[in-house]
Amino acid sequence: ELDLQNYISAVARRVCKLAPIRSNKVAFCSYYGRGYSDNPKAVAEALRAANADLDLVWLVKNEAEGKSLPAGIRPVSYTNPVSRAWHLATAKVWVDNCRKGERLKRKGQCYMQTWHGFALKMIEADAPQALEAEYTVDLGISRDGVGNYRGARAYISSIDATHVYGC
Repeated sequence: ELDLQNYISAVARRVCKLAPIRSNKVAFCSYYGRGYSDNPKAVAEALRAANADLDLVWLVKNEAEGKSLPAGIRPVSYTNPVSRAWHLATAKVWVDNCRKGERLKRKGQCYMQTWHGFALKMIEADAPQALEAEYTVDLGISRDGVGNYRGARAYISSIDATHVYGC
């Protein structure tokens, strides 16, 4: 069954790349679909507070996780490979706190990595030799500011929609 799932995911990623990127769409994911939490939640809250005309979608593993989302954020399936590929392929911005399993980021898309962790944990920019060549993060968020991968925490003091779209 895993081989079939991998095949479906690979086909879905290729097909969904043909769809246009929606400039107002932001796709969020926290802990591989485990609901509304951590740094992605802080980014989503800031975008919601900015009252920007954005289509905010959140990848969730199940219906219960989807119920954790506030008004203005749509739950979409993380476990359905076609749904996941579609929403990632058509979003202008990805916001995630764990490494993306998807490798479909295209020109014109921005991947914002908000890594969970602490100051002693080596992540992303701290260990580029451990990353695949196609793995590209455009913007890192941490408690200490934008672009500083050290000290990624579950709290972001401030961020605005302009900053998200500036990556």
